[in-house]
Amino acid sequence: MRNNNPSILTLAALFLIIFADGKGWLGSDSAIMPISDVNPSANVPINLPTVALPNQTLDLTPLELPPNGAVHYYVTSEPIAPFSISTEAGQNYYAKLVDVNTEQPVVTIFVRGGQPVSITVPLGNYEFRYASGTQWYGEDQLFGPGTTCQKAAKRFDFYLDGNRIIGHTVQLIKQVDGNLPTTPIARSSF
Repeated sequence: MRNNNPSILTLAALFLIIFADGKGWLGSDSAIMPISDVNPSANVPINLPTVALPNQTLDLTPLELPPNGAVHYYVTSEPIAPFSISTEAGQNYYAKLVDVNTEQPVVTIFVRGGQPVSITVPLGNYEFRYASGTQWYGEDQLFGPGTTCQKAAKRFDFYLDGNRIIGHTVQLIKQVDGNLPTTPIARSSF
């Protein structure tokens, strides 16, 4: 069976041909100036192009961190089940409970690193997701380019058991043999 992929030698030869002429990448109105002709004392501004990568905003302005425990409910169900989150200092967290049936957010919570939060949430079955980082850029950009997003591997069920309300406590602290395995997720899946 014949391999139709070009060999390394073919690619290297093609590369040399394109760059030997110099016109493969330079437009006809471009000029190359020898370094000896450059006058360092001439203060000529140079306009270099800026390139925005996909999903990157060039003008991110850091915002003040939201208050610890800032909560936003997305449903009208009464929040009666206890939910607590504790973290280590150094990272801030934006946590979200998402309904497993509708994939819609139910509640978001901002947690400052090292400061525990205790709230109540509506009864239901949820997926727990969180974004972490140090500098806050808002709900759309989260923690900017350094944002890390995770999803808990297990479902969080908040329910009534007789006359008791069952909730959850989460420690977002890396631990050997911890009981909350997580997987990384894309920011778009957060």
